[in-house]
Amino acid sequence: MTSRTCRILTLTAFTLALLLAGPVLAEKQEPAANLAADVARSDERVQTVRQAPMGAPEPVGPAAGWAVEFPDTPNVILYDQTDNAGTNSITSQNFEVAFDIYDNQAADDFVATGNWIVTTVAVAGAYFNGTGPAPSVNVFFYDNAAGLPGTEGYSALGVVPVDAAGSFVITLPVPAVLAAGTYWLSVQANLELGVGGQWGWTERTVLSNSPSAWRNPGAGFATPCTNWGARAGTCIIGTDPDLIFPLEGSSGLITLTKTVGTVPATCAETDAI
Repeated sequence: MTSRTCRILTLTAFTLALLLAGPVLAEKQEPAANLAADVARSDERVQTVRQAPMGAPEPVGPAAGWAVEFPDTPNVILYDQTDNAGTNSITSQNFEVAFDIYDNQAADDFVATGNWIVTTVAVAGAYFNGTGPAPSVNVFFYDNAAGLPGTEGYSALGVVPVDAAGSFVITLPVPAVLAAGTYWLSVQANLELGVGGQWGWTERTVLSNSPSAWRNPGAGFATPCTNWGARAGTCIIGTDPDLIFPLEGSSGLITLTKTVGTVPATCAETDAI
């Protein structure tokens, strides 16, 4: 008969397919399978797994010992908001230190209709007061908070885009994993005013979902929006309601694998999991 001490040590690697869902952190506990009935207990657990609705949070990332496998499915256009482009482009830029009070962000919302794995973001844009180019961009995804960006769930900083005169194609270094729901995308150019001028994100004349948002925490532009507000209606930045962008990626499950123990030699033949 295998002892309890031996049994508890016979924890091996396991694979868990996660379907990310729900607006808040969820916790799931996986019971350890036990073939020795005399030592089976309902409180035995091999691992506690925390899953979040978006991004790549540490409890399920490589820093916590998890190997992340994305589904081997072709990329498709997950969301397309590229029609009805306006004639103007509005600022969304991280300036040099001397002009930090002008640092600002624009954002627009979209609805994920399933469990999305976003790998590529594209935005239409243009340079003004200079010709660029922006050496890199910052990409953020936020959850939705009553029609404005809420909690940041994903960020990719300093990503070098494919730049076509201010229109960017951005391959995310780590995919953004989104459960079904409403989110906000923000793309911000890293560009020194004294070197390349300014970058703007092209407006869209038609409204989808909520109007796009904007903020300038340092108040350099002297608008009402040191925090997120409706870009055109409240912040008085631009005139058209939305912004131009598509999202590309796939949908489905991600698989997480983690080794949580080893099988001692004295137990390996008598108490397999």
